[in-house]
Amino acid sequence: MNEQKRTRREEGQSLIIVGALLIVLIALVGLVVDAGNAYAQRRIVQNATEAAALAGTQMLGHQEDYRWGGDFLRNYQVIEAVWDYAERNGASAEDVDIFYTDINGNVLANAEFDLGWQTIINADTFNGVKPEGIRVEANRSFDTYLVRVIGRNEMTASGTAHGVLACGACSASGLFPIAVHVGTFADNGGFPVIGQEYRIWGDKTGPGSFGYLSWNFDPGHTSETTLVANMADTSRSGYWKVGDNIPCGPGVQNSNSVKTELKYRIDNRIDLTPPRYRDVILPVFDYTSGQGANLTYHIVGFARFELQCYHFANNSQGQYGSCTFDQGDTSKWISGIFKSWVEPSGESGCTNYGVCTAKLRPPLEEKRVLMGNVVPWRVFVVENAVPGPPQPVDVVHVLDISGSMCAHWDGSPHKSPPCTNGERIQIAKGVLTAFNDALENADWDPNDAIQVGLATFPKIQSTSTYNTQCYNDIRALGGPCTSDPSSDCGKSNNLLYFANKNKNLTTNIASVNTIINGLQANGGTPIPLGLQYGREMLADPAYRNPNNLPILILTTDGMPNIKINGYWSGYRGNYTRPYWVVLSGCNNDVYDAAIEQANLAKQQGVIVFAIGIHQTIDTELMTAIASPDTDPSKPHFFQADSPDDFEGIFESIAQRLPGLGNEECIANENATQGNAAVVRLYDSGGNLVATTTADSSGGYIFDLTSLNLGPGTYELRASWLDYSFDPPVEYDVMTWALGGPPAEEPITVVVPEGTGTTLKDLYLRTDQQFTCE
Repeated sequence: MNEQKRTRREEGQSLIIVGALLIVLIALVGLVVDAGNAYAQRRIVQNATEAAALAGTQMLGHQEDYRWGGDFLRNYQVIEAVWDYAERNGASAEDVDIFYTDINGNVLANAEFDLGWQTIINADTFNGVKPEGIRVEANRSFDTYLVRVIGRNEMTASGTAHGVLACGACSASGLFPIAVHVGTFADNGGFPVIGQEYRIWGDKTGPGSFGYLSWNFDPGHTSETTLVANMADTSRSGYWKVGDNIPCGPGVQNSNSVKTELKYRIDNRIDLTPPRYRDVILPVFDYTSGQGANLTYHIVGFARFELQCYHFANNSQGQYGSCTFDQGDTSKWISGIFKSWVEPSGESGCTNYGVCTAKLRPPLEEKRVLMGNVVPWRVFVVENAVPGPPQPVDVVHVLDISGSMCAHWDGSPHKSPPCTNGERIQIAKGVLTAFNDALENADWDPNDAIQVGLATFPKIQSTSTYNTQCYNDIRALGGPCTSDPSSDCGKSNNLLYFANKNKNLTTNIASVNTIINGLQANGGTPIPLGLQYGREMLADPAYRNPNNLPILILTTDGMPNIKINGYWSGYRGNYTRPYWVVLSGCNNDVYDAAIEQANLAKQQGVIVFAIGIHQTIDTELMTAIASPDTDPSKPHFFQADSPDDFEGIFESIAQRLPGLGNEECIANENATQGNAAVVRLYDSGGNLVATTTADSSGGYIFDLTSLNLGPGTYELRASWLDYSFDPPVEYDVMTWALGGPPAEEPITVVVPEGTGTTLKDLYLRTDQQFTCE
């Protein structure tokens, strides 16, 4: 009996043990099953946070983009982008928390709880710190399976991701074959204003080039057929990076095939194969090297551009798009707006022209770097280029007919037009027509091959009212900028000032004189556009004589105060720039544009004479515009202190013309690469802190992180030796613009907080006198 009870007791204990073991076994199996599920859930949540963080970070790339109905980026747009991609990848909006961060990952604010739905997202919102990252944290609950037997009904999967926005693309592929000059953005400190219309001006980028690109240095790849193919399929461009030199596609090509491809882009024809998107990536360049088919563009960055219209001729076949086309406009251009853009690939850290990258990590190069290129404005001497009899010439007068040309020679107040009785414009008419008569009757031109053309400035057009840059900039500095004519600048204007191609090159010189005699003076002083139109006329194959020596003669009494786009800078054109104008720099880009246009003319082989009327003309600017001298007795810049001086200057040029091609030592100038240039870096106290040597392409780099140098203002000095001369010629005169006058102040650069690359190109010229001996 006792034995039976013992047996039953042991059997009951076995059942309990087995039951306990079953629970343990189920729990163990449940842990395996639910652990696998938990891993899968965490992977889902992590994928969702990464996708959401990237989406929010990409949205940050539109902080300065006006495409949102004319408004800035708002907080709700970032939140909705994060929610959208979180939900697409398995997490709900309720699961995620969204944080704005700086470039280093420091949290600036919780998007949902610290900011309003309509809060503008930019640096102003975060006390001057730019939001450059989105951190997304997610916690997602899910039901368990077998581990419920131990009381665990649900588990939580967590994920964290940090997206970082890094702007300033250092490389790009899929480029549209047009290069845009960095000077296009001079009004905004060298950076495009997002949403503002820009014209990419025809024949402005380099000698004989519109800015079209080829992707191959083989001259056989510069045909119009290749250009059209590159326009249609941007994948043909391959991969390019900052510092590369991209070959050009020569000429202002505007065939029906080119115009058709531009129309496809403007119309956003995504139904075609390959699709023709309106938005394209353009390389940004700072200078060109070479000429014709050998011209190259030096790349400093990349920008996103929305094509809107083109203008190649003033008729229905030569223009297309949504722009306003002015009657009589003879210039060639493509117009559109620059846009913010975030590329999914590539690396950033170079100069920011609006193209950024969004990644789940900081930029690969977490360094503070200062780099750029040394670009000497090199003098080339050409001895007796065309030996033999006198060479005929193509002469284009670029004549200032601005309002100040109504003044008397001594500077006494000018009259309102019409100008009469000995004012500057009347004297200029007499001197120029006498000069032209001397050419027409020249006995050294037996075949009557000499041609003369005429360009004048300004040509005035109406536009909507705008505040001038000098007004805005000088007021911001606390300067005396009012509508008072005696102040340093003007407030608003509703006029555009262009130039005019009055008469193309012709052997009928009397017809040019007829136009000169009918001129009147009024308006601003767009010297850059006058020089651009003059050099275009000398390069126009429809009129130029390829056997003639091209000559451009600029005659002006004022200072340039009209930007290359026709807008008045606000500077009133006094002979010497007032203190506030110099301090603000509000007219500097006009000066730089004038020098740039003269540079392009000289690179085309044009001999440039610059004649300044009045004693207070800016002699340094005019000297930079003129061709270099090789003989002090035969200058290219002249200052006319009196009407008699003025007449004598033109007589001396007329006497020199027969020998320019075969007697005078001709010198010209061009940009070159500062191979092995020495670059020195100084701190704000003037102490030398680093020295480096440029590479074979003229590129220099200072790794400020390795040098333990922080953000701040630094001075740069450079020198380069041209060993093509014996002894070598030293280029050590620093200039603000390529080919410009010597810089009055040290060349400085501001290195900002944080990591990344600061770009600063250095321009050099020499003060050595060149001769042919």
